[in-house]
Amino acid sequence: MLSVKGVSEAMRILDEVSRELAGGDIAGASLEAVGKAALDLANAQTPVDTGLLVSNNKMEMKSKAELVLYNDTPYAGHVHYGTSRMHPRPFFYPALRFLEERFPRLYAQEVGAFVHKTVSLNSAR
Repeated sequence: MLSVKGVSEAMRILDEVSRELAGGDIAGASLEAVGKAALDLANAQTPVDTGLLVSNNKMEMKSKAELVLYNDTPYAGHVHYGTSRMHPRPFFYPALRFLEERFPRLYAQEVGAFVHKTVSLNSAR
């Protein structure tokens, strides 16, 4: 259980938490962790013939708030979306659904852990 004594202590803790959240370190770390897991899922879902397609599944952190999963193999779109002669074999959809589902939960857990740690450290003073 968390305990905060006094308004000034509460204000100091809220200020520290808001600075951390504004900096985006927690969000960036959470997004990167979930992104790596999503990339692993995409790799597991990618059809393999020569291995070129799966070896070109990539993840790039554009910023602490933006992650891009992509594949720049020329035929990746044909495999993923299908063609008039080939059924689609989507390999990024499951990864994107995973990201949408897991990131908010992980971020909330990380924020909660940071708040708990911050309150505990300030209470020990």
